[in-house]
Amino acid sequence: MKIKKFLALLLAGIMAVSCLVISVAADETTAAAGETTAASSEGAEFDPSSDEYVAQLYIQVGGSWVFRNTYSDKDYGALTDYKFKNQLSDVADSANPAGHDGTFTDVVLKGNGTYTVTLENPDFTNSEGTAGELFNLIGISTSIPGSAEETVKITDMTIQVNDSAMLKYTYPEVTYDPDGIKAGYLNALGVNIWNSEVCTDANAIFGDKSNWPGEVTKVAVTFTISGFDHDAQAAGDDETTAAASGDETKADGATKADNNNNGDKKDDAKGGLPTGAIIGIVAGAVLVVIIIIVVATSKKKKSN
Repeated sequence: MKIKKFLALLLAGIMAVSCLVISVAADETTAAAGETTAASSEGAEFDPSSDEYVAQLYIQVGGSWVFRNTYSDKDYGALTDYKFKNQLSDVADSANPAGHDGTFTDVVLKGNGTYTVTLENPDFTNSEGTAGELFNLIGISTSIPGSAEETVKITDMTIQVNDSAMLKYTYPEVTYDPDGIKAGYLNALGVNIWNSEVCTDANAIFGDKSNWPGEVTKVAVTFTISGFDHDAQAAGDDETTAAASGDETKADGATKADNNNNGDKKDDAKGGLPTGAIIGIVAGAVLVVIIIIVVATSKKKKSN
């Protein structure tokens, strides 16, 4: 009877550990789903009290077709698994995309204020050796939901290349890209050689081969945003805290935020045991039970 009670207790323990494994696996699935939801605001409502929306510079160069697409782009944007989504790249060889040098500075929108997104020291020559010759696209992409089209306003958006007074244009108020809104996000049109109605003057400056500077050292877009229920805290006379805290995207595509958050094992980062380790414990417990049963049965036979 003692052996039976002992085995019953062991069996109960194994069942408890098994339930723990199932619970952990379920929690991980839920967490993964939560992370996906958090990463994408498509279909979400704009939260005016948030200080977590981001703004990025998107750009495409004619001739070489070197690019960084919008945040919402379904093939190469921030929510995809495209290897070079945070940096310049080209797909001249579609099977082997190539990354390019260039440092992006994105910003976190901490409220109403003025911000600047930049690209510095870009390599616009593609993997086949073709150099850039004009700007096809320059604009601002954001993680702000498209539902905020009538609420959030971007004004005084100034595009400037190489800090040149000749390569500079300001929009008093921007127009949002309708394709971006369809994808669920707000993207401000700046240069777009396929949109001659909205981007007429900017295209004449940046989309003209005769104005290409040859070497591009910097592309900057400064803009003022409103529609939040709070202002960004001022960090200086001409800056905001949010602008100063923008993530710098290096040539390898890793942002400061990525470097801080990425770990080899999610479970380790959370301070818990990996699922594999827990399963190993269960397997070990089962093995112990089998050994005990064999030994107990053997002893019982000998005693009989």
